[in-house]
Amino acid sequence: MTLTTPETRRFPSLSEFNGTSRPGFHNVESDSASISSSASEESSISGVSPPERQMMSLRLCEASVEYQVLNENTVPDAAKELFFLMDDIGRGRDIVPHALKSTIEEKLKDQPMSLRRWDSSFIPQGHDDDLPGRIPSFEEVKIILARAVECEKFQGEELMWNGEVLLRLLRGIFEDRLGGQCDDFNAILCTRARPDREFEPMSSTGRMIDVCIYASLDQNQELRAAMAEFCMTAPTATVNHTDFEPLQLRPLVLGIGTRKPGVEWDKAQGQIGIWHASQWAFLRWAAEERAVLSKLGFIPGIIVQGNRWHLVISTYNEGKTTLWAEWVFGTTKSLMDIYSVIAGVRRLTAWARDTYIPCSWTPAFVSSSSPPVSGLLKLAVWGLLASPAFMTLFSPLRNFVCRHNSPISFAFRSYMIKMVPNLRTADAKILQQMLTAVSITSTGLVDACLAQIQKHDGYLHAMIQTTPLDILQEVAKTLDEERAAGKVRGSLHGIPVLVKDNIATHPNTGLRTTAGSLSLWNSKPKENAKLVDLLIASGTIILGKANLSEFSNSRGSMMPSGWSAIGGQVQSAYVRGGLRIAKTDTRILRARHPVPLLASGRAALYTIKPTIDLIPQHGIVPMSTNFDSAGPMTKTSYDLAVLLDVLASRSPSESYTKNFTGSWSGISAATLDYSKWRYPDSFIKPVDGAEAQILKETREAYDLIKTKVDKFVDDVGLVTVDAFELEGKNTLDIITMSDMKRDLTAYLQDLGESEMRTITDIIKFNKEHADEELPLYHPRQDTFIKYENQNVSAAEYDRLFAHMRKVARDFGVERVFQTHGVNVIIGPADGFISTMASSGGYPVAAMPLSSLDFNGRPFGLTALAGRHQEALLVQLMSAWEATFPARKPPQALVEES
Repeated sequence: MTLTTPETRRFPSLSEFNGTSRPGFHNVESDSASISSSASEESSISGVSPPERQMMSLRLCEASVEYQVLNENTVPDAAKELFFLMDDIGRGRDIVPHALKSTIEEKLKDQPMSLRRWDSSFIPQGHDDDLPGRIPSFEEVKIILARAVECEKFQGEELMWNGEVLLRLLRGIFEDRLGGQCDDFNAILCTRARPDREFEPMSSTGRMIDVCIYASLDQNQELRAAMAEFCMTAPTATVNHTDFEPLQLRPLVLGIGTRKPGVEWDKAQGQIGIWHASQWAFLRWAAEERAVLSKLGFIPGIIVQGNRWHLVISTYNEGKTTLWAEWVFGTTKSLMDIYSVIAGVRRLTAWARDTYIPCSWTPAFVSSSSPPVSGLLKLAVWGLLASPAFMTLFSPLRNFVCRHNSPISFAFRSYMIKMVPNLRTADAKILQQMLTAVSITSTGLVDACLAQIQKHDGYLHAMIQTTPLDILQEVAKTLDEERAAGKVRGSLHGIPVLVKDNIATHPNTGLRTTAGSLSLWNSKPKENAKLVDLLIASGTIILGKANLSEFSNSRGSMMPSGWSAIGGQVQSAYVRGGLRIAKTDTRILRARHPVPLLASGRAALYTIKPTIDLIPQHGIVPMSTNFDSAGPMTKTSYDLAVLLDVLASRSPSESYTKNFTGSWSGISAATLDYSKWRYPDSFIKPVDGAEAQILKETREAYDLIKTKVDKFVDDVGLVTVDAFELEGKNTLDIITMSDMKRDLTAYLQDLGESEMRTITDIIKFNKEHADEELPLYHPRQDTFIKYENQNVSAAEYDRLFAHMRKVARDFGVERVFQTHGVNVIIGPADGFISTMASSGGYPVAAMPLSSLDFNGRPFGLTALAGRHQEALLVQLMSAWEATFPARKPPQALVEES
C-alpha cells in the first residue's frame, strides 16, 4: 500500500525540546548503504584527510542553484580562512577545554592509544576560545554519543536522529545546564519556515530547512527598534526571508538541513541550496543593493546525515547562487568527533557574530531606513484600520488594503497580533468582548494562536495538524466581515477552537482524521462529525487537530497517555520533561475512564463528560457507544457552559449559562475519601510529599464546601470498582473490548476512502510499519489483538452489561443519592469516580484545585451528578470558580510573554 508523508507535522524549538522524536515515513527511491558506526574513542576524521567522497559534477538545477564539491582545492577564496579553521577543528585541534584534560585522561587511562589522539585537542591552559555558546560537559557528550550509537543500531529515521542527537547537542551548546540561554544565540526547529515566494528562485518548490541558529539581539534597543521598523515594510513582516513568526525580530544566521543516513543527498543539497538562494535574494532586497553586501562573500551552512556533519558554503555572483558541499567537519561516532562538531557549530556561529551581522543586518537596519512616515504615524494608520468605524464603514477598502501577501498586509497582521491579549490567560469571554469592541479581529486572533503553537508546540507536542493557513484566513476574514455587517452568530463567533484528532473532519477542511495513527493517515471521512458542523455553524474557527493517546489509549498495554505515532508524546506545560499523564495500565485509561478529566486535573482546566448521547457521537473514532461522550475542555466554567450550549444544540432559553450563578444554593454534596478512591501506586507513581499535600488540600476543600452547600455527607459509602467483577470476569474489560471491535469496525467501514476497514488491517499495518507504530519504547498492540479475538455471545454480553449497570446505578450512585439526599458526589480527579460515572452513563466534571509545591503540576477534583444534570454541574463549577483561587496558567509560558 502507498503511504504519503505527513507534511503538516511540526518540530520543536530547541529551547523547548524534550528529546521525544516524532516518527515519519520517507519515500526513498534508492537507498545507499548506511554508514557503520563505532563507539570507539578513535576519531573517524581526526588527524587524517577528509574521507573519500562520491564526486558530483557541476550541474544547474531547475531552481538556478549550482552545486559543487567542497574541498581544500575548490573552496572559494572568500571562505578559505573559515574553511581551514573548520579543517583544524575536523582534525581535532584545540576543541576541548583544558579543564577537561584530567577527566578525559582518567576515563581513558586504560586506552593509551586512544588517549594519544587527544594530545592536540586540548585548548591551551588560560586561553579562551571566545566562541559563542558553551562546551558541554564530558558527561553530556557521553550521553550524546550513547544516543548516536542507539540511533545507528536501530537504523533510526531522520526524526529520531534529530530528536535524540542533533537537538540534544545544540541544546548543550546554546543552553546552560538549567535550560537558560547562554548568550545572544540559540537554535530552533523551523520545518514550517518556508522561504517567502518573493525571494525563492524561479521554479522552486519552497524547500524548508530543518533547524536554524538565530541571533537574539534583545539587549540592543536601538537595533531592535530599527528591526521593528524594518518589519513594517518587509514582505515577510520579519527580518528574514521567511515569515516564520518566532524569528520575527531575530536574524537567522545559520541553516541546518538533515536527512536520514546514507540516502537523499541530492535532496539535502537541494533543500539547503534553495534556502541559501532565497536568503541571498532577501539580503539583496534588504540592503537595497548596497555595496556593503559585497563584503559578505559567502554564507555557510550545515547538512547533517545521521552521524556525519557536513559544512556547506554558498556564494552569490551575477544572479546565481552556488552551493559548495560534501565536506565533513565532524561526526557523532566518538567523543572526540562530537567535540569537533561542537567546536564547528560554535566557530560558524562566531562567524555570524563577527561577519554576517555587521556586514548585512546592522547596515540594512540602521542605515537603510529613511521612511517618509514615522513609526508613530504608522501605528496611527494601523489603529485606524482596526477601529470599529473603519471595520464597519470601510470593510471592503480595508480588505483591499490588507489583501493577502501584500507588504502592508503583513505589517497590519503583525500589529493585530500585538493587540491580542495573553492567550495563556485570556478566556473566550474576554476575547469575545474584545472582538465585539473591535479591539482585535478574528484574523489577528488566528495569527496570534498560530504564533503560540509554533513557539511552544515543538516541546508540548499538543498538536497533530493545524488547518491550512489559506483556509484559516478565509474563514476568519468571513467572520470579521459578518461582525462588521452586524451579524454575530453567537458567543463563540470568531473564536478559534481545537478538536481532537479522533473527531472526523471532511477533507475540504484541510484536516485529516487519524486518531493519532499512521494507519489512518490516508483515510477520508465522508463528512464532518456532527459536532464539528455545530461548531462551524456557531462561528467558531477550527484551528486544528489536537494530539491524543493513539486510538484513545486502546491499542496496547502500558502505553503512556498522550503518545501517538503521528503526534509524538504530549508533554506537560507545567513540568518540563513531565508527561501530561504518567504511564499507566490501559485498563484504567480506556473508554470507561474519561482521560480528558484526568488530563484537565493536571492542566488546571474545567471539563465535563456529559451524559451519554447528549452530544452527537457520529463521526468520532469510537471506543464504545456505551461509554463514549465528547465534551469541552476550557480555562473557565463560563467558557465551558457556552461551548456546551453549542455541542448540545441548546436554545437561548435553555442555555447552560443561565445556571452560571456562582452560588452553592441547591447543591447537596457527598465526598469520597481521597486515600480510598485515588489510583493505586501501581498505576501512578507516588512522590514523597506530593501525596500528603494533595490529601491535605483535598481535605481543606471538603471542609470549605461543607460550609457552602445545603447538605454535606463526608466519606460516603459508594460501592468500589471491585464490584464490577462477576464470576471472576472483569465486566468492564469484556464490554469495552466487545464494543471496540464492533464500533471501530463500523467506523472504518463507513469511511469514504481508507485502506483500513477492520482492526485486523490496522494490526497488520502496524507490524509492517513497526519502526513508526511499534517503536521500542511503545512496542505493544496486545489490546488490539484481544479485541480482534474477542467473541462473546449476545446473551453473555447482555448479562455482563446488566451487571455493570446495576453496580454503577442501583448499588452505586443512585443508592448514594437516595440514601443520603444529595445530588452530587465529589472525589479526586486522579481516581476511580470517573470509572463509576462512565459505567453508569452519568455526567462528570473536573475542576482545578491547586498545584504541587515541588514541581507546580496542578491537581483537582471531580464531581458526578445524575443523568442529564449537566446544568447542575455547570452551577457547581461556577460556584467552585467563585469560591476557590483562580486557576494558574503554566508559569514558564506566562513569564515568557
